[in-house]
Amino acid sequence: MNPIEKIESDYPEYKVYLKTFPDEIKFMHGFVNRGLIFIDNELPIDTQAEVLMHEIIHLQYDTGQNLCNHNSVKVLRAEYFANKWAKREVKKYGSGAKFKINAD
Repeated sequence: MNPIEKIESDYPEYKVYLKTFPDEIKFMHGFVNRGLIFIDNELPIDTQAEVLMHEIIHLQYDTGQNLCNHNSVKVLRAEYFANKWAKREVKKYGSGAKFKINAD
């Protein structure tokens, strides 16, 4: 099993879709819409796994606010928290991702 399949089996309550993102949202790597997780399928598998964990953490811990405004302190805190936990949690699935999520 690859890391994505392992994560999906541990979190069956979440639906995950690997899609090719249009250019205007390529910077996002992944996002959640109505409880569904969308991941850019053009990313390397280890990066996809880290992004998937990042989005799962958002679903588990965030309050449902829109996290698209990266100028908001609340959004930056939520992103920081999800990044830190995702980097730690993804190691359980054999992923060696070494990239910064939402790097600009």
